[in-house]
Amino acid sequence: MANVLYVTAHPLNTDTYSLSVGNQFIKTYKKFNPKDVISHLDLYRTDLPQIDADILGHWGNHHMVMLLINYAKRRRMT
Repeated sequence: MANVLYVTAHPLNTDTYSLSVGNQFIKTYKKFNPKDVISHLDLYRTDLPQIDADILGHWGNHHMVMLLINYAKRRRMT
């Protein structure tokens, strides 16, 4: 089982070409990899923390990416 991070950052909430291509890819990927976990992070609609020295020092670290995803999920719940 793999973890896949699907990142979008589009200001429109409509079905644009780039979003529809991405959605079709995810749909097809799920069909062939049903056990994989896909996390969607929409950077345009997510309140991310300020990028500071601590975050930059850990950039590229898988753990930091998961922290950002969890932060975004918590912000949507409140």
